[in-house]
Amino acid sequence: MDQLDIYANVEDPSGKRNSLSKSSESVYENVFIDTLEPNRTGPSLSGVEGVKKSSCRAAAVVLGLLCLLLLTGLITSVCLYSKGNSEREMEMVLFQTSYTNLTNERDHLQTSYTNLTKERDQLQTSYTNMAKVLDQFQKRVVDLAKERNDLQRKIQRLEYSSGIRKFQRGYWNH
Repeated sequence: MDQLDIYANVEDPSGKRNSLSKSSESVYENVFIDTLEPNRTGPSLSGVEGVKKSSCRAAAVVLGLLCLLLLTGLITSVCLYSKGNSEREMEMVLFQTSYTNLTNERDHLQTSYTNLTKERDQLQTSYTNMAKVLDQFQKRVVDLAKERNDLQRKIQRLEYSSGIRKFQRGYWNH
């Protein structure tokens, strides 16, 4: 083939078209014909083409069923996942509520404990003060008992001494 055959539709520098279409078209026509027609050698294989078509159809049906099965599995997975998420969200809300309630109860118990501790300390202080007052009363009772005993002795001495004087003066003689 010639160099000119490759550039068949190129214009000359003078502006005229140089057309070698017959030889270039025939080359390209042969190429298209060769590629479009199947290359058959040997006896006719018309039954094989039917088998190829039916096996392609079967493969397409199988692939379609597999896609349908995959889609069903995917939809089921999404449904189960969303159901699981909603259940987990509900559990999370319940746990949060329980946590809040327990925290409030703990705070209430802590306040009660603090109040009871203060009350116990006040009672302990009151008990200590009462014990001191009791000790003071007991000392006062002991002191008063001593004073009473001293006064009784003085009275007895005075009565004894006044009785002797009366005796001496004659008060007993009437």
